[in-house]
Amino acid sequence: MKQSWGLGGLIEAEVGLYNFPQPAGWDRDLKEICELRRQSLVHERESMERFFSPGHSKERDSHKELSPVT
Repeated sequence: MKQSWGLGGLIEAEVGLYNFPQPAGWDRDLKEICELRRQSLVHERESMERFFSPGHSKERDSHKELSPVT
């Protein structure tokens, strides 16, 4: 079974924010929270555009296939 790409956006956005560098106390400042969210979304979008670009087809194809659940 070939792996499919989940592109709904919510999970990607949350993982992007979770993995984005965060200074101490960022989660207590509403402006900082919004700014980090914006920056992480831009970063995730750019990463996905690179990954799904035609030039990266070998990278995509190298991902392991999923085994069917039996």
